[in-house]
Parts: sequence; structure tokens; C-alpha cells
Amino acid sequence: MDGIYYLWFLWGCWTYSTFIMSKKDTFRFYISFLSLVLIIVFPYGVTIYSMRIAVPVLVIIIGCFIYIRSLRVRDKLYLFITLLTIGLTNSGLGLISIYDPILMFLDTGIVVAFSSVILSFLFYPSHSMKYRVSAVVLGCIAGDFLLCFSLNKIGFLYSVGNGNFLDSLTISLFTLIVIKVLNDINHVVNMKLQTKGEMNNI
Repeated sequence: MDGIYYLWFLWGCWTYSTFIMSKKDTFRFYISFLSLVLIIVFPYGVTIYSMRIAVPVLVIIIGCFIYIRSLRVRDKLYLFITLLTIGLTNSGLGLISIYDPILMFLDTGIVVAFSSVILSFLFYPSHSMKYRVSAVVLGCIAGDFLLCFSLNKIGFLYSVGNGNFLDSLTISLFTLIVIKVLNDINHVVNMKLQTKGEMNNI
């Protein structure tokens, strides 16, 4: 089923935010609410200027724009360049998978997911995870819009934010989370080893 990774990921986010996160955490309500909304609107889509767009994509765009409003102009411009690069890369990979699938030795969704993560780290090597998530999410959506526009121009029917796209986006976000968790674990271990070394020197 297309979108199964997306749905499982959101259920996981809702479960974690509802039963595990501290009730004092300000993001607890927003994560739970947004997860439920994205699950509910998953089957729906709208047609805008002959383009079929999944409602979850529109919800995600609105959420990202609310966050971007708080950024400085310089950060907004840099984020725009980043998401444009990710979008062009992803749309190019999508076109290659359609016109010459032999070159894609891996599943297109996986290639797109990991390429987005790699580009986010290249553009934001030392920034917080919020910047990388915003770049990956908006970049992937921009790439899907570009792919839809290109395919519709030559007569192919393609929906923005379909199940395969949402699965690919989920893989990207899950990869970012795993990397963040591993970095945090590595940091904690290094701190404990450093503290132990200082105690031994005393």
C-alpha cells in the first residue's frame, strides 16, 4: 500500500508525543495535533490549475511557512536556495527513473530520500535539525511540483504528494531523526568518558 510508511511514522509520532513526551513540553500538543490531522487528510486531494495535489502536502506547506515566518531574511534566502537545489535534484531523479529506469538500480523513492538528506547536511552541516527538516520537506515538495508540471506538459497524469512521495519523504525524515539520535548518544558517551578520564586524573 502506497503511503504505509507515512501512516506508520505519523502513528509513531502521535504515540510518542501523547504517551512519552513530558506534559510540560510546548511541542507536545502541536506534534500530536499535526500528526492526527495529517493522518485524517491522507486520502483526500484537491485540483488546482489542472494539478491534483494531496491535502497532506498543503497542510505541511502551511506548517512550514508558519515556521519560516520567524526566520531572518538572510536565512529565508539561504533556505530558498537549498530547497530549490533539493527540488531540482529530486525532479531530475524522477524524470530519469521514468525515461531511463535502467540507470536507477535502486528504488527511486529511496534514492530521492537519501539524496535529500545528503544535500541538507551539505547546506546545513552545523545547524539545528529544524533547518534540515524544513529544507528536506520543502525541497521534496518543490521537486514533486516540478516533476508534476513536467509530466503534465507531455500528457502524463501525476499527482503531487501521492503515496509514494509521502513514503519517500517519511524515509528522509526518519533518517534525519536516526542521525540526530546517534549524534546525541555519541555526545553523551563522549561526555561520560571525558568525565571518567578527569576523575581518574584526580
